[in-house]
Amino acid sequence: MKRTEKDAEKEISENKLSPETACGKLKRNKKYSSVVSYKTIYNYIDSDLLKVKNIDLLLKVKIKTKKYRVRKNKRIPGDSIENRS
Repeated sequence: MKRTEKDAEKEISENKLSPETACGKLKRNKKYSSVVSYKTIYNYIDSDLLKVKNIDLLLKVKIKTKKYRVRKNKRIPGDSIENRS
């Protein structure tokens, strides 16, 4: 794991920052020449490569998944054209 990832993990766990804010803070400090993107950090969290879990993230716990409804047919299919008289 890179040093930037460890610092981002530290910012998320200690300061209760989101991964986006932690990456922005690391980029602003210009301590590193390249910083890992926030999407990569979310992927690392989902695949358990970091010690931070989804429960530690404030927004990821609040967001509910969308429930899809199954639609019924509006028309009831009748006899096919071949079977009609």
